[in-house]
Amino acid sequence: MDERWAPDPATDALFARVAVLVTEAEQQPVGPLLASSLVRLQGLQMDCTTAARVTALWDRLASWVQAQSMICLAEALRGADLPDFLSGHDAAQIVAQDIAVMTHVSFGSSMERVAMVERIGDALPLSWEALNRGDLTLAHLKVLSTSTRACTPRVAEAVDARVVPQAIARGWTPTQLANAARRAVIALDPDGAEDRAAKAKQYGDVSLYAEDHECATLVATGDAVPLRNVMDAIEQRAEALGRAGDVRPVGQRRIDALAQYVLGEQAAARPAIQAVVTIDLTTLLGLTERPGELSGYGPITAETARQLSKDATLRRLITDPMTGTMIDLGTSYRPTAALRRIIDARDRTCRFPGCSRRAITCDADHAIAHGCGGRTRTDNLHALCRMHHNLKTHGLWSVTLNPDGTETWTSAFGFRYTTQAGTYPIELFDPPDEDPPPDHDEWWHYADSDPPSTDDGDDEWQPWFERAS
Repeated sequence: MDERWAPDPATDALFARVAVLVTEAEQQPVGPLLASSLVRLQGLQMDCTTAARVTALWDRLASWVQAQSMICLAEALRGADLPDFLSGHDAAQIVAQDIAVMTHVSFGSSMERVAMVERIGDALPLSWEALNRGDLTLAHLKVLSTSTRACTPRVAEAVDARVVPQAIARGWTPTQLANAARRAVIALDPDGAEDRAAKAKQYGDVSLYAEDHECATLVATGDAVPLRNVMDAIEQRAEALGRAGDVRPVGQRRIDALAQYVLGEQAAARPAIQAVVTIDLTTLLGLTERPGELSGYGPITAETARQLSKDATLRRLITDPMTGTMIDLGTSYRPTAALRRIIDARDRTCRFPGCSRRAITCDADHAIAHGCGGRTRTDNLHALCRMHHNLKTHGLWSVTLNPDGTETWTSAFGFRYTTQAGTYPIELFDPPDEDPPPDHDEWWHYADSDPPSTDDGDDEWQPWFERAS
C-alpha cells in the first residue's frame, strides 16, 4: 500500500489540537468572543468534520452580525435628527433609498429590509433574540416577518411566541417555519385571516425576470385556487404531448403548454417583438461575435441578436463598435419620438443609482430644468422612473450630468454616488482554452482502488482545490 495512505501521527496530532480549539469556540457566546476565536482558527489545517463545524460557527456569527445591523437600522429609522427641510417626508423611505445606493441593492429590497426591521421591532421580539444568539438565520426572520406583516401587532407577537421556540427546538428550516407561522396566523385570528386573504388577492400580478442563457422566469402571484387550476391544466397538456410522442423533457412540454394556452395559434410562431435589439455593426455583419442586448431582458448571444434584427416589427439599434456613443437631436421641451427612442436605447434603465426599471417605462427628465435653460437633447436628458423623478423634483436628491456621460447623485444626507454613462462598451475576451482531460495518474481519482505508486518522494498531501497548477 502506498505510504501516502498510511496514518500520519503528526497530522493526526495537529487535527486533534485544532479540534480542541473548535470545541472551545463552540462554547463561546455568539458575538465578539466567538469572532475572535474563529479568526484565530483561520489558516489552520483541520479535517473535514472539524471544518464543517467551523463553517456552522461562521454562519451563527453571521446571524449575530445581522442582528447588530438591525439595531443600527432601527436607530436610523427613528429620524430624530432629520433636517427641517425633510419634515413631512417618510423617514423610512429616505433612509432606505440611501442604504440601497450604499449597499448596491434595489430600493424595493431596501424597503423590504426596512419593513422587516420595523415589524420585528414592533411585534417579533423572540425572533430577533434568536437571531442575536445565532439560533435562527436571517432567512427564518424574513419568512416570519412576511407571514405576519398584515396582522395586528398583537397577533404577530402571539405567533412569534408560539412558533419561534418550536423552530429552535425542532431545527426547522425557513420553509417549515413559514408553514407553521401561516397556520398559527389563521388559528389565532380566523376572521382577520379571511379579510387579509381577500385583500391580498387584489394585488396579484404576473412578472418576468431575466435569467442566464437567454432564459427567463415568469412568476404569477395571486389567488391560489385559479393558479392551482392553471398548473393542473399545464400538467395535463404536457402529459398529453408526451402520450402523443413528444419525447422532450417534461419541463419543456410544460413551457409549450403554457404558451399554447396563453397565445393560442400564435404559440407556434415567433410572436411580434415590440422592443429594442442592440447590436454593434461588426457583429451584425458577422465579423465579430459580441453579445447583443434585448431591452427588458438583457444580454443575448450574437446569433440571437442577428436573427432578431431581421424582424421588421422591432426597433434595431446599431452602435459604433469602437465607442458605443450616440448622436443628439431635438431642441423643443418635449422630446421628439426619435430622440425619445435614443434616450430609451442609450440608458436602457432608470439612471438613478441601482434602479433597474426599464427606460421605456420611465420619464425623459431634463437634468437641468427646461425653465432654467436646460436644453432638450441627449446631454441634458436621461431616463428616470416616476419615483426617482419625484425625488429629484422635490429636492430630496439632486443630480449633475458630467461631460463624460456619468451622473453624480447627491442624497438628502449629502452622500454622493456616481452612475456610469449609458454607452455600450465592447469588452474583448479571449475564449478560454479547452479544459485539459482529467489527470488519471493523480491518486485522488482512484476511489475504489489503491493509488498508483509514485517515485517523486513528495509525501505532502494537498486537497485538489489547493494544488498549484
